[in-house]
Amino acid sequence: SLSLDTKDKFTEDTKYNPLGAKIIEAFIVLNPACERYYGNTTQREACDRLINAYTLEKTLRLISRLTETNQKGFYPTITTPFQLEQKWVAWVAALKREKSKT
Repeated sequence: SLSLDTKDKFTEDTKYNPLGAKIIEAFIVLNPACERYYGNTTQREACDRLINAYTLEKTLRLISRLTETNQKGFYPTITTPFQLEQKWVAWVAALKREKSKT
């Protein structure tokens, strides 16, 4: 759940964590269409859940690796925040499989 500090940063108009915009911004490199997702309910809710489940820092680190791993057949292709939320566990499993081969 969100800390009190985080809740205090929300405005009455904003129902999404403002940090979710950083996740969408990170995806624009992979998928320029993500620029439209700032107001997309599905994508913004996925950003909030990613922050709550994995932290913003961990999420941004994984996104930074997607340019490389989206090219590999044994990794799931992830191009949106919602896809990252859905495929996080599969991505981590693929990473473990790759590391076990080396």
